[in-house]
Amino acid sequence: MGQAPWLLAGTVVERYLKCRRKDCRICAKQGGHGPAYYLSIREDGRTRMVYIPKDHLAEVRRAISDYHAVRDGLQELTKRELQKWRKKRSRQS
Repeated sequence: MGQAPWLLAGTVVERYLKCRRKDCRICAKQGGHGPAYYLSIREDGRTRMVYIPKDHLAEVRRAISDYHAVRDGLQELTKRELQKWRKKRSRQS
């Protein structure tokens, strides 16, 4: 049996961070240093940004994609089960 997917509910955010140096050519040219990648998640009613090292970016994106696939599958299953329940209920009436 294969390993279960690693799931993350969140969004990848790309940020360019400005440094404190006056006249920084990088900040002037591209709006900041970067890109730096963050995972934006909701936790205890608050939005959190978790830094993603570049070498983990593909893995995190895959986990988010897997989460969406599971969520969409559950929504479809719920829809089918609700239809079956309604059909069964209408036959009993």
